[in-house]
Amino acid sequence: MIFNLKISEEHVTSLYESYVNQARKCLEKNNYNSAVYYAKKAAKLMYNYNLIYTDVRLEELITSLSERLPSTNQNEYCSDTKKVTLIDSFGLSYRGLAWIYAKGLLDLGFSVQYVLTNADIDLKDFQPLKKYLQL
Repeated sequence: MIFNLKISEEHVTSLYESYVNQARKCLEKNNYNSAVYYAKKAAKLMYNYNLIYTDVRLEELITSLSERLPSTNQNEYCSDTKKVTLIDSFGLSYRGLAWIYAKGLLDLGFSVQYVLTNADIDLKDFQPLKKYLQL
């Protein structure tokens, strides 16, 4: 059986807007897990459809979340302007933007905490970064 599904740009954009709005509502209610859930759904949707590349609303939501969530020592993260944390859930060596950004930042002398969230990632794919990382 073959299905011919056509997904319109309007449908994807509408779904994206609903995710962003849900994330904002959850944040207003201090429901942080749900806010992250909907923000992630919105980001993944646009990652797959390439209709929107940046959204100030999501950036502000993430900033607001980071300000509201407790930190063990917030000054630790603010004291060094050349310290960056990159979170990579894809781990695409040689083609993922997070990997490219990490290498560029490291070459510029930044201290980079590179967090891979996908347990299926094979660290041997990151051998070019070995001089910077403990693998």
